[in-house]
Amino acid sequence: MEEKYVCTFIAQPPFDEIDIECKGEGQELHFTLAIGFFSVPSFLYQLSRLWKGKTDTVEMGGFGNAVNYYFKIVDRRLLIEEERHFTHDEKSRHYDFDFECFVKSVDQGLKDFIKKQMALGEYPLKVNYSPHLLEPQNMKEYEEFSSLINRKRTIL
Repeated sequence: MEEKYVCTFIAQPPFDEIDIECKGEGQELHFTLAIGFFSVPSFLYQLSRLWKGKTDTVEMGGFGNAVNYYFKIVDRRLLIEEERHFTHDEKSRHYDFDFECFVKSVDQGLKDFIKKQMALGEYPLKVNYSPHLLEPQNMKEYEEFSSLINRKRTIL
C-alpha cells in the first residue's frame, strides 16, 4: 500500500518567506526559502528538469536562508540532502522519497495554497504587484509545471 504524500505551502503576505512542508513515507522535510516570488518558481523549475530527465542531480540554495538542498534521482527515488548552516554546528539530513509521489504532492500543495489565497481574497491580485509570488508570470510557470507532471510519463 502506497503511503499518502502531503505537501503544504506556508506563507503570510507578502510571501517573502516560504516554508514548504513535505511529508511521505514517515519522513518530513521543510524547505525554508526566502524571496518567495523567486524561490518557488525556481523550486518548480528544478523539479521540472528532474522530471523531464534533463538531469539527475540539482542543487538549490535557500535564497537568503542558510540552507542548501541537493536533489538526486536514483531508480525512481528522489534523494534529498539538506544542509543547514544556522549555527557553527552544521547539520545535514537525508531524505528518500518516491519521486513521482513527491512531485505530485508539491503540485497539489501549491494548488491548495492558491485556493486558500483565493478564499482570502488575496488571489488573483487586485493590483499588479511585481515581484510577487502570485503574479501572473509565476502563476503561468506553475500552470506549466502542473501540466507537465500531470501528463502521462514516458521517462523513468
